[in-house]
Amino acid sequence: MNISFNPDGSIRMPMALQQARDQHENKMRTGRCVMVRKEVMRTSAPKLCYLHLTMSEPMRGDLLIERLHAAFRAGTSETPTKLRKINDREYVLEVGTAFRRCSDCGSFIGKLREALDGNVVLDRGNCTYEPRSFSFDDHFE
Repeated sequence: MNISFNPDGSIRMPMALQQARDQHENKMRTGRCVMVRKEVMRTSAPKLCYLHLTMSEPMRGDLLIERLHAAFRAGTSETPTKLRKINDREYVLEVGTAFRRCSDCGSFIGKLREALDGNVVLDRGNCTYEPRSFSFDDHFE
């Protein structure tokens, strides 16, 4: 990896990261997209995580997130969640303590991706959860 510097001495962002950032910014300005930023607030009991949800400009005032959250709570979710509306474009989803907290969080993001045809920009923030993929060899000999 080639490291280059800006005129002020700071490290220049690699071209691939710059292009990804520009692509995400373009999606947020022009298309139907939601940016999700994960934030772990407490790691000791009772655990608490936040999902900061920001809708793109064309989605202002859309009730998609509220409808998805209502369906999520009524469906298979075991985790206590609370949705707070910040303004017309921003929400905070509080994810409380439960055994399936991380997988339920991932499930909500998956439902959001499905509703928006994959137009979700995910920033993992300080979340360390990595979903495991199913391996036939792990479960059957």
